[in-house]
Amino acid sequence: MAGSEVTTFTSGIDLYDAMIEAIGAAEHTVFFESYIWKADDVGTRFKDALIAAAHRGVDVYVVYDAFANLVVPPPSSGCPSRSRCCAFRSSASR
Repeated sequence: MAGSEVTTFTSGIDLYDAMIEAIGAAEHTVFFESYIWKADDVGTRFKDALIAAAHRGVDVYVVYDAFANLVVPPPSSGCPSRSRCCAFRSSASR
């Protein structure tokens, strides 16, 4: 696509910072998908950024793997208004 840009990240924290910055700059929609989403410092930063986006009027969609998150504390017990959260459960995890 003309005008497109690709960035290669070699550090997870650099990637997370860029993702959180993009969530903060979103004006219309955020689609967020994560395999494991912990309630640690990084997970809390994502949760806070997604909640702030929803409060700005951005439509926020979150999908995370419920099976992969069985052994870690969840980042949140609920979703803010204007957001949709889905804990994906594959047929293998039922």
